[in-house]
Amino acid sequence: MDFKKDRLFVWNKDSYDRVFHAEILWLEASRNYCYMHLKDRPKILVGLPLLTLEKGLPAGLFTRVHRGYMVNLEHVERVRGNTIYIGKQEIPLGQPYREGFLARFHFLGSVKGLHK
Repeated sequence: MDFKKDRLFVWNKDSYDRVFHAEILWLEASRNYCYMHLKDRPKILVGLPLLTLEKGLPAGLFTRVHRGYMVNLEHVERVRGNTIYIGKQEIPLGQPYREGFLARFHFLGSVKGLHK
């Protein structure tokens, strides 16, 4: 793997901090900023809108699930109705993103209404 493609540097208060893509749990929009929630580290406030980060992160690993949220697919633990769980965090699954999100996974068993 090319080292430049598995990480990024994010401005955090007074310096650029290295963040591996695998550390990012989810991103949460906050007007023209967003919060980058990280595994085993405090979240970072990023001075960019979610749409800009969406374009810069690998689409194979990250996907938009709501107008205000983007998740790292490797950290999704559970899907229940229109809610995604990463650890104890509940993340809404917006209707416009539902089909594309569900298509990224293989589901075993059947639950009425899961797939349309």
